[in-house]
Amino acid sequence: MSIKKEKTNEKLTIKDFFELVGSRADLSQKEVMDTLLNAITLIFNNDFDPNAKLDLVIEKSETGESKIKLYILNKLVTDYDVEEEEKYYSMNVENAKKINPSLEVNMTFKDEIPFESFSPSIFKKIYNVFTQSMKEFSKEYLISKYGNLKGQIIRMKIEGINITNNRRMVSLKLENENGSIEAFMPDKLQNPNIEMVIGDYVEVYVEDVKPDSRGLRVIVSNTSNEILKKLLELEIPEIASGNIVINAIKRIPGIRSKIAVSKTSFAPDGIDPMGAIVGQKGSRINKISDRLGGEKIDVILFDTNLEKFIINSISPASVAHISKINDEANNHFLVVVPDLDNTKAIGKAGQNVKLAAGLTETRLDILSVTQAKEKGIELLNNGNLDKSNFGNRRPSFSRTRTEFNNGHRSTSFNSIMEDFDKEVETYKTNILTLQDKAPEDFPSFLPKKNTPNSKNNKSIEFPQSFSSFNTQKEDTFSMEDLAKINSDFETDSDIASYDDFDMNNLDVDGADWD
Repeated sequence: MSIKKEKTNEKLTIKDFFELVGSRADLSQKEVMDTLLNAITLIFNNDFDPNAKLDLVIEKSETGESKIKLYILNKLVTDYDVEEEEKYYSMNVENAKKINPSLEVNMTFKDEIPFESFSPSIFKKIYNVFTQSMKEFSKEYLISKYGNLKGQIIRMKIEGINITNNRRMVSLKLENENGSIEAFMPDKLQNPNIEMVIGDYVEVYVEDVKPDSRGLRVIVSNTSNEILKKLLELEIPEIASGNIVINAIKRIPGIRSKIAVSKTSFAPDGIDPMGAIVGQKGSRINKISDRLGGEKIDVILFDTNLEKFIINSISPASVAHISKINDEANNHFLVVVPDLDNTKAIGKAGQNVKLAAGLTETRLDILSVTQAKEKGIELLNNGNLDKSNFGNRRPSFSRTRTEFNNGHRSTSFNSIMEDFDKEVETYKTNILTLQDKAPEDFPSFLPKKNTPNSKNNKSIEFPQSFSSFNTQKEDTFSMEDLAKINSDFETDSDIASYDDFDMNNLDVDGADWD
């Protein structure tokens, strides 16, 4: 997190400096002074005298200007001429008596160490230790202040967009009366149906909030299953009250999703879980869909019986037959649907079967009734369709051969974040401005004053409903098209599941404290 200031010729006062630095870690002037003194003492003990005791004070000059002064409290009086490298912590008795006539050999006294007497290399060491200490304080402060954002849905302002090698990195900022915090949204965590425009506000799910080497790292997305879950909890009172539970969610972000729901044992008898979520004329589900860029949402009735759950999940297609296939694959099922429902069972680009397989955590093979009969498969009539309607389309009560394994091919968070460091650095190079140099009036390790410039984050009113309820658009395929779909169908890695991210190995540089 960084605080910026307009260019000015005004000098930075001691008070301004400590207030500025302290504000970034919620430290008092004394705490910042102590941190600076500890840094100086560490380097001094290591490079000059391991027994030296130092003190840092603010004193006013004859002109009334405040200055930081460094003192050694135990400078040793010697009976020999000291070498140049010993001058910081010892002085021969003749020179010592010029300061205080009562001083004798082996006595110690307090003496000032001018900052300008330090070499540039010593300055650099002190600066590095001091800034590192302040970063650690700042990290702790930021985590205590913003750590609770993880797992929440918030609105953030889009600050910048950088495209490198066809990958889009979005930088966002949360601004309020408490300050500001920067976040990043990698390409594969972006909903393709939500337009990203610099200056606009977007609703995001906070995937991770962690300190890193340069500040606070915040990763956000608008593709996570969790954002849909949170929206359901916010918009559906029956879910918020615990009368309805969300059993499973699978998404193709921005395109389509399926959610499995059921009512709890203590829910009132009159509650219909599917109807409660859809709302009157689709008012509730459309409101959620709108906030996800128009993503179609299928509401499925959960069932503890896996075969019944699969039948419900394949909706809007009806099912004539379902049976378990005994092979090496776990939870592998054959699903036979009416001929006219074959394309609906598969869905556009395989969306319906992908989501159904992912929702139920199964592998599904889809056949039409005609295809099943040609293969000599005896139909069990154990679906949700009467045998007399096997060849006809009939809507399910819930809402050539295609194979799909476990819905989505697994993609770890590490693979999503591949080259993330490089993208962030490229973004910073292309978008961010350089910081001001330190004023000449101060030692090189004192940063220049910056002035906070944050505005309150204005909330955005999202549309309350659609003009009509989103339903799946009917697909029409020729037999040749269907055969090609059946033979070419593959999992698309770009719509892989984001359920099991490994957040531990990210290494994204956040904004420097200074």
